[in-house]
Amino acid sequence: MGLRRVALVALTAGCAVDPAAHERAVWTDGDFDDWEGVTAAVVDPVGDVPAGSPVDLGAIAAQDDPRFLHFLIDLGHTVTVQGMRGSVELVLDTDGDLGTGGPYGGVDGADLVVVLTRQPEPERDGHGAGVGIRRIGPGGAGEMEQASRVGLLVSPTHSSDRFEVRLDRVAVAEVTGQRRAVAPGDTMAGRLRYLRAGAVVDETAVFRHTLATVPGEDPPLLGADAVARRPEALRVVAWNVSSMSFRSNQDAFRRVVAALAPDVLLLDEIHFTVTPEDLARFTRDLAPAGKGWTWWLASG
Repeated sequence: MGLRRVALVALTAGCAVDPAAHERAVWTDGDFDDWEGVTAAVVDPVGDVPAGSPVDLGAIAAQDDPRFLHFLIDLGHTVTVQGMRGSVELVLDTDGDLGTGGPYGGVDGADLVVVLTRQPEPERDGHGAGVGIRRIGPGGAGEMEQASRVGLLVSPTHSSDRFEVRLDRVAVAEVTGQRRAVAPGDTMAGRLRYLRAGAVVDETAVFRHTLATVPGEDPPLLGADAVARRPEALRVVAWNVSSMSFRSNQDAFRRVVAALAPDVLLLDEIHFTVTPEDLARFTRDLAPAGKGWTWWLASG
């Protein structure tokens, strides 16, 4: 699959943002305001790694709502969490049941490992790519699986020293074979680890998080005003659409673009079969009256 980038420009109108909308839930958006006042579940000492290490684990905090498990992790230095040297692992016992999963990374009854920067050959100490998960069983960790299996979302996607990690609670329960329903007051456990060249460089103590909600309904959604562009702003939206679903299910992508109303849109890793004609059809009826999109398509 070739790497392609496209951009389009149009003039659109915006309206005011409702700041109160953000107070109703945790939003995995790379803005850490909704973590203010949340006490860290564990804090790892600073400087307990070899000189020059790109990661020096710090604090990890956790929250939950009826739909998602949320984590805020501090990696100590600015890194690209999907393309660094080594990998960060978030090891989780998601149900507090020692009879499921297995021991892994010092966590008894671990069910799942979230892997930030997948390493096809960990012992080579190279730059990996992407994120994924591994299920834990009595015999240890399984093969790497797609992040979408558990609704994994990591933000920001640019370089930072802190990252939000979000997991879909229902999907996690299905993937890990959870045997009993969890309830408020139940405790989950976890540990954050940094591995490089196949060896553990840094790890936190095992932390615990007491669940506050029952898995169930979706949290309140943001209103349209919350994602609207301010009138004086130029909005640029960048979206990695590296799959055939962009071509086969364009209506879903179109709804998102219509809601965001960008002035400039960059679609990264467009499938090689997508043509300029496909892109023109994609943006048909998305521009205001009398306006149109101008496309540039490049590969490399």
